[in-house]
Amino acid sequence: MAQGIYKNGEKINLTYQAVGGLSNAIPVCKIYNSANASDTGKQSTLKSALLANEKAGGRYLGYLTPDTTGRWTVCIQDKNGDGLVSKTYEIGSANLDSVVSNLLVKQSAINVATASDMLLAQSAINAAVASDLLLQISSVKSGLLITQSAVNVAVASDMLLAQSAINAATASDLLLAQSAINAATASDLLLTQSAINVNFAAIASPAMVS
Repeated sequence: MAQGIYKNGEKINLTYQAVGGLSNAIPVCKIYNSANASDTGKQSTLKSALLANEKAGGRYLGYLTPDTTGRWTVCIQDKNGDGLVSKTYEIGSANLDSVVSNLLVKQSAINVATASDMLLAQSAINAAVASDLLLQISSVKSGLLITQSAVNVAVASDMLLAQSAINAATASDLLLAQSAINAATASDLLLTQSAINVNFAAIASPAMVS
C-alpha cells in the first residue's frame, strides 16, 4: 500500500498483496481514524472494494477516504488470519504532491523573474560597453582623420613650395637664356649695320684730284 502525506477528503487507493499470492483470500480489515477509534463504516467500504477487485497473483484493490486530519491506520489480512499488513497515513489539509507542485510553481516564477532581471542587467551592461567602444572608436577615427589632414596639408605645402622653386629656377634660366640670345642678336645686328654703313660710304665717295 502507498504511504505518504495525503489531503483530508481525498480518496487514497490501496493495494493488498496476499501472502503466497492467495486467490479468494477474502481480505478483512480494520481502520482507525485520527482519534485512534475504529471506523466501522470505512472498514465495510474497504472490505467490499477488496472483495470486488481481486486481481491475478493475489492482489486486491480498495480505497480509504479520510474525513479528519491526523494519523489514520489501516490493517488488512486474509481470511486465514495470515499476511497481516498495517500502514499509517498522515492526513493533512493539503497533500504532498500539491505542496511540492506549489513550491515548484513559485520557484519557477522566481527563476523566471531572476533570469529576466539578469538579462535586463546584462543588456544594460552590453549597451554601456558597446556605447563606450563606439565612442572610443569614434575618437580614434577622429584623431586619425585630423592627423591625416595635417599630413595631407604638410605634403601639399611641401609639394607647392618645391614646384614654386622649380618654376622660379626654370623661369630664371629661361630669362637668362633669352637675355643672352637677345644680346647676341643685338650685337650681330650692330656689327652687320656697321659693315653696311662702311661699304655704303666707300661707294658714295668718287675719286677726286685736287
